[in-house]
Amino acid sequence: MAPSIQYDPSKDFAGQVESLAWQVDVAIFELPGRATNYWLKDYPTDSCSNVSYIMGHVLADYGFGDWTWVEGSNEASYGHTWLELREYGAAEPLWSLDSTAHQFAGFERPFLVRGPSPLAETHSNDTKAHRISLLPRCFRLSAYVESLDGVRAILSASAA
Repeated sequence: MAPSIQYDPSKDFAGQVESLAWQVDVAIFELPGRATNYWLKDYPTDSCSNVSYIMGHVLADYGFGDWTWVEGSNEASYGHTWLELREYGAAEPLWSLDSTAHQFAGFERPFLVRGPSPLAETHSNDTKAHRISLLPRCFRLSAYVESLDGVRAILSASAA
């Protein structure tokens, strides 16, 4: 894959992640069949698990680490998924990335923050977490894999 952005430790980490997240966001809108894809047709609404799957793998592809896919639910049992970058054994994440936060009131756009996600407090019921590198073993929907492959192809084409 010819990356359009590759992690460079001499540059601002947050700026690089935000730039890559923006490129993924654009690629999602360019995906063929997005309008009929159950998981992406109403993006960002009801797209959090698929988009987190895509974003976590793309971050790994471009050298930004093995992020953790976090899923929790709120008091009304509505689920939400976001990503966290964690040091091994650490209780708190270094970074939280939520590419679909703007589906909720009070959030105008996706966010990258140091530490825990602001939505972690409201979605703390039945929380599950899996490292992206291990996620395919326990969670591999064909629609997610096809969406990831499509985004990868778009990013590669845009870098060429």
